Amino acid sequence: MRNRPFTLPNPKSDILPGSDDWGNLKNKFSGKTLFRYNLFHLETGNLSVLDNINNNSFLEELFTYSRKYNDLNLIPALKKIAGDNEYSESIRQRASEITETIEEHSAISEGKIASGRSDGEKEQAARRILAGIRYPQTTDILRLLRENSVELKRLALFLIGKFNLTDMIQEVCECLNTPGIEKDAFSVLVFFGNTAGNELNRFYLMSSGNITLSRTIVRICAQSCPPDSLPFLTERLWSNPRQIREIALKALIKCGYKAVNDDREKLNRLIFETFSLLARITSDKMCLAENDNMLLYGVLDKEYCRWKDFLLNLLFLTYGNEIPVPSKKDNSGKEEHYARFIPELVEIIYGDSVEARKLKGQNQAVEKKRFKRLQRYFACEVPQYKDLLENIINYDYNILSIWTKASTLRYISEIDNEDLGESVVALLFSPEELLRQEAAQLIARSGRELYTTTSERIPESARKGLDRIISGMTDKNELLFEKTGFLASIFPDILEDELLYLAERMKFIKKDHAGDEPIPSGGLLWSIPENKREAVISVIADREEMAGAVRDKLAGNSFLYLLPFDVIEDFTFQFPGSSYRVMKFIDDKEE
Repeated sequence: MRNRPFTLPNPKSDILPGSDDWGNLKNKFSGKTLFRYNLFHLETGNLSVLDNINNNSFLEELFTYSRKYNDLNLIPALKKIAGDNEYSESIRQRASEITETIEEHSAISEGKIASGRSDGEKEQAARRILAGIRYPQTTDILRLLRENSVELKRLALFLIGKFNLTDMIQEVCECLNTPGIEKDAFSVLVFFGNTAGNELNRFYLMSSGNITLSRTIVRICAQSCPPDSLPFLTERLWSNPRQIREIALKALIKCGYKAVNDDREKLNRLIFETFSLLARITSDKMCLAENDNMLLYGVLDKEYCRWKDFLLNLLFLTYGNEIPVPSKKDNSGKEEHYARFIPELVEIIYGDSVEARKLKGQNQAVEKKRFKRLQRYFACEVPQYKDLLENIINYDYNILSIWTKASTLRYISEIDNEDLGESVVALLFSPEELLRQEAAQLIARSGRELYTTTSERIPESARKGLDRIISGMTDKNELLFEKTGFLASIFPDILEDELLYLAERMKFIKKDHAGDEPIPSGGLLWSIPENKREAVISVIADREEMAGAVRDKLAGNSFLYLLPFDVIEDFTFQFPGSSYRVMKFIDDKEE
């Protein structure tokens, strides 16, 4: 038994990107994205955001938006730029000229939102109200929210936020699910802070089936840290979706939550269960190593590291940065018996660095020693290889990721028994396209009989794509597994399950299908040569230029991958902890 406290490594926290890092990005797309994320602050007079942004494209977006809408709410920001010697003379001159233009225009506009007026007139009226000090009427704001115009809806949200209309927080929550204004609703709810806590909790429960929306709500709580939401965040640690548990845990650490009494006992149980899961994954990894499947071993090792990070955060939340020496008192009292073992288990998982250094280059030897020590506490054995592959496919989605399941399907050469066949056929009905595609691929490698007897029950929307895979008509590089693997080779620090969001929306373009899909206004274009040498990247910000680049690059390449900027912008909202890496890549590649 350990006789001195164990100091934990520092937990990682990437729930939100650092504002300073984002502000130092130089590429045009990041400037546009920064402007959109900070628009609410600029419109309502929080000019501190200007101090952290050193991106000329951000200023261009600010100038363009100000001119387009003659937005008098941006005059304070423009005046600050015009009077700041940190900016170049030309920038200050432009800010001053745009300010004069807006002031002249605003002198003749009215501040009434009435039915029958054009969208432009309603916008100007709403902007005047936003610039004033009189509280807007609720009926006017509801009218704006019912409009088709995204800009009018956005202005309604800004009015609710600026005038602190807490009785309309419910309407703001509902806008989290409205394309085009979800980022604005996010900013307003963060601005409300603790006041929005109860409505956010209620809206989360109403939207619990929507993982994307649930993740967004937890992130709002993480950013504003409302005290009333800490119990809500704590409950999310026992939520089924794994991503929600991870975000909630990081949020609690960020908000300075300290576990006490009953919560501490529940956390100890969760800690012990996570140690048990690590023991099980360790046994699975050993089986793969013994059978020389090092590709799948690497995939499962990522799962191990991800759960290890989750456990570290749990320990930090429960104990701080130091695990105390176990008490010598009789443990038949309040404390659960397994809490006694946590310090020893912590040393097994996080204290093997000395042993690892002794056996440098012998990772599997270290793993065997660790597993033997874990077997003192958990009844687990190294599984049979054939059983393991099927078990991974059937694991709970909240234990092993979609990517791990897909990788397992990819590495199985053929279906050689009835039980495995049933498991693979079941995945043809999965809501995840990646798993459907890989299940179809495996069936195609094993003979088409299983698909023939099942295909009629597959929904038509999914069957068309699966038919092409089974018949061999689908280009391998068009599959989500290849797309995700390609992105993972470029962004190795981002989880494949997150990259899947990009892969599902990334366009695959071949010579004979070049005109099948509309060309986006900008994005990342990778040209993959016939000999599969390193792909060539182009950062393109214009639709006409993109169309020309697609046409020219297809002439000398096997195929292209095109990742539109609007998809990347959505990714920055859905996965802010990972998005900076993508933005930095664009920074490095933009000419």
